[in-house]
Amino acid sequence: VAGVAFVVICFASVCFAFEGIHDLVTMEQDTRAGVPYQWSIVREATKSESIDLIIPMKTKNFHMLDSILADVSTPSSPNYGKYWSKERVNKFLAPPQENFDRVFAWLLFHKISDFEILADRFVKVHTTIGDAEKLLSVVFHELQHDATGYSVLRSINHYKVPHAIAEVIQVVGGVIRIPKLPRKLNLIPGGTTNPEVIQQMYNITIPASSTGNLQAVASFLGQYYSPSDLTDFEKEFSLPLVPIAETYGPNDSSDPGIEASLDVQYLLGISNCSIPTWVISTPSTTPSGNEPFLTFLSGLSNLTQIPNLISMSYQDYEYTVSESYANACNQEFMAYSLQGTTFITGSGDWGVGCIELGQCSTFTADFPSSSPYVISTGATTFNEQGAEIGVSFSSGGFSNYFARPSFQDTAVNAFLAQSDLPPSSYYNSSGRGFPDISTIGTGFVVYTKGVHNPVGGTSAATPTFGSILSMINSNRIAAGQPVLGYALPFIYQAWSENDEAFLDITESQLQDEGCCGGRFDTVPGWDPYTGLGTPNYSVLLELAMSSTLFPSLAK
Repeated sequence: VAGVAFVVICFASVCFAFEGIHDLVTMEQDTRAGVPYQWSIVREATKSESIDLIIPMKTKNFHMLDSILADVSTPSSPNYGKYWSKERVNKFLAPPQENFDRVFAWLLFHKISDFEILADRFVKVHTTIGDAEKLLSVVFHELQHDATGYSVLRSINHYKVPHAIAEVIQVVGGVIRIPKLPRKLNLIPGGTTNPEVIQQMYNITIPASSTGNLQAVASFLGQYYSPSDLTDFEKEFSLPLVPIAETYGPNDSSDPGIEASLDVQYLLGISNCSIPTWVISTPSTTPSGNEPFLTFLSGLSNLTQIPNLISMSYQDYEYTVSESYANACNQEFMAYSLQGTTFITGSGDWGVGCIELGQCSTFTADFPSSSPYVISTGATTFNEQGAEIGVSFSSGGFSNYFARPSFQDTAVNAFLAQSDLPPSSYYNSSGRGFPDISTIGTGFVVYTKGVHNPVGGTSAATPTFGSILSMINSNRIAAGQPVLGYALPFIYQAWSENDEAFLDITESQLQDEGCCGGRFDTVPGWDPYTGLGTPNYSVLLELAMSSTLFPSLAK
């Protein structure tokens, strides 16, 4: 065509052509570009600096994952618990080789040769800022968080790729998304919440055996734990002196964070340290390396064993991640759930949230709480009479990206039938509702740097309910049954089958209202504040072992 310069790129047996700058596609346009609130530009990145990019490929059979996962996760299904092997999942999702070749040709055309395939569906790239800028038509800057000094190398404009590349990749991670920094957990005087208290609150009995069980804490953005703090914690509460079984990734024990210390001490401690526990730490040692979720998820396939439960005390505002990015994460949550892994996170600590101070259009959903494939955990506190009530900071709401799964319909529709709700324009009533459940989330005694502090947050509730599910897994393994895996269908069916499975939380503090001047309230049944309520371990365990609820497990 006259006036159009075609560039032909080849790798192996694959060639494709694009029309220079006129053939570029702007990616992730549904997420905000620019400098985020409370961040500042420090400098333009030096061309010779290193950067890592993670590229999830568009996979074959992705559209089938949800129905296959439901088939092995719905209690009434005859295929319940027939989980797939890692190899089978990876092969099922692997894109055609020619799609990889297309990406490799694109990289090599830009003189980028340091790349590798992960989990048969990711391409990890290590290159320089200068080459990455040419590859993606962007300019990288160092952005610094005003309050903490934490910095990242990111583009403040959307990136572009050739149309032929956009056809075969989902996103390029590590370019525009700013990771949400770990929030300083609430320091609440008079901490009294400890493993024994939690065991009594939720009728927990420790499994006789945990042979074959495994759980893990996912740690992000420089959150480390100290083995000596863990030992101090175990001594303080007369627990067996059990260390973390394995640590994958970096861990600077001289600089422990409250978040990681909380996760480790309570995921392990609530079960009286009976369940082997790993820490999976996602590297964040350089400003260019901070892409928490995709790096974490793409690396799971390299583990010697996939844990049966992974506790993730990390949340983002849903609107700060593009829908394509969130879908790439959802694919991985489904892929590992299909192998029998449970993912659990906190619902967030900002009530209904706020998109931008001084403006209001909607409440703010949280990710990955908004994922239908991750258990979302809200938080409670005690009133003056010692009863559990919703705590003001506990977040809840509805996804703007993901539809409500059918197992939520009965519970959520009952809430939506209430007459005294916030304006309907503030939330997407057809979206996935969260949280799913709650546990106590205040007054946790946590050891950090040899000193114990009382802290609170939905990040405290996350390992609490995670430990409960892990103990149910221990009982199931001992009985020769499959682990819970994608546990949400079971949780909602348990709630509908037995009203004693969860303690309904119908009183609360006023939920933090963000900037819209509205909030959700606790009501009988499910609500987007405390979910279905707080767990009754003994009833949940009985239901989890029931051949009536799980006909395929009948002997």
